Amino acid sequence: MARKVLISFLGTGRTGKDNSSKRQYETTSYKIEDKEYQSSFMADVLIQHLNIDHVIVIGTLKSMWEELYRVMSDGKTYDEEIALNTGIKIESFNCKTNVSKGDIILKMLSQVRNLTPIIINYGINQEEITNNINKILSIDSELKNDDEIFIDITHSFRSLPLILNSVINYVNEVSKKNIQIKGVYYGMLEVSNANELGYTPVVQLNSINMLNEYIKGAYEFQNIGSAYKMSELLKEENKSYSVILEDFSESQSLNHIYDLKSQVQKLKSITADKLTPIQEKVIIPMLNKFLNKFDNAKNDSQFQIELADWMFSHRQYGYSSIILIECIITKGCEMLRFDAADRNKREDVKKIITNSGKIKKNQDEFLKNFSNQQIDELKSFHTLWGNVNVIRKSVAHSIGIKLSKSKMIKDLEKYIEETKTIIYK
Repeated sequence: MARKVLISFLGTGRTGKDNSSKRQYETTSYKIEDKEYQSSFMADVLIQHLNIDHVIVIGTLKSMWEELYRVMSDGKTYDEEIALNTGIKIESFNCKTNVSKGDIILKMLSQVRNLTPIIINYGINQEEITNNINKILSIDSELKNDDEIFIDITHSFRSLPLILNSVINYVNEVSKKNIQIKGVYYGMLEVSNANELGYTPVVQLNSINMLNEYIKGAYEFQNIGSAYKMSELLKEENKSYSVILEDFSESQSLNHIYDLKSQVQKLKSITADKLTPIQEKVIIPMLNKFLNKFDNAKNDSQFQIELADWMFSHRQYGYSSIILIECIITKGCEMLRFDAADRNKREDVKKIITNSGKIKKNQDEFLKNFSNQQIDELKSFHTLWGNVNVIRKSVAHSIGIKLSKSKMIKDLEKYIEETKTIIYK
């Protein structure tokens, strides 16, 4: 059964007018969904409300660990003298105190079940920030496969939840564990006084995490041309759009050139009116940027050259070279008014291009089937075809060539521009 793990932050308590710390949070009434809880700790509320199995608490040396010890201990393990002595020691700490002094805190909290404390620096310089990130990364070692994560960002330095957000992305994207972020919570203490609501509403910030996921999906599409993640995100809320994006990604992954054209047309059917505001803000600009690439493509060869260029821009050089070869054949078919979808006609055009560079062309039995005008129209493709085909063969057939990889990529970019000149003539 999956564990429920709460990650929370611990502050120093409120500072009075005389600049003295109370070393505690005031007890307040937290309202979450239709339930109300009286507690001084937001984490305590979530532990009760969500039936949390394990708690990870992040704080500095100055955080009120002794108060956490009091709230989270049961009657049998709580020792008031230990709490008092530890609290006095913590009061003497400041931003210059070495984190190793926190051993006294860890010893006190070792008596509390299902609690992992992580003591970090204040983060007042780059070295401390880096150390904090390394410390918070250790959360990964505390998590188990299939854990459900809940995050409380109510207390402590405002920079720490930002760091944690990045670490959660690390856990999601890098960790091999199957971990889900189920909720991000914030106790809005700002409106808890009598002049406002009179209680502290607990708000869920899951939309922020969802926005991050959609941004990742857009990043994958714009950088590697994959819409798989975006399709997965839409699967429950918009099945039809999810299928369209998945079909596009499968055709793109297979480099299925002709099917891709129909898939691009289907992408145009994705409209803002059937998306949530967050989905609209991310998906529509992402798709428009891609679809605008093909605005000027009036026929198959023009679509294919733009597709080859798009593949190249996404560093899919092998696919780009294969599409470029097919694009040249398609253009040849269009020039001779052949059906570009007819395999035999495509083979004929390919033979004309590859044989038209021969000096004694009339001696070639195949070329005798075509007029000199037809041969001359495709003759200009001969050198370009040969150059691109060197790269295409190297990719498709794992044939070694003397050109370096950087030279191949640079040449491919040049050949794409040369082909564009022919295609849009």
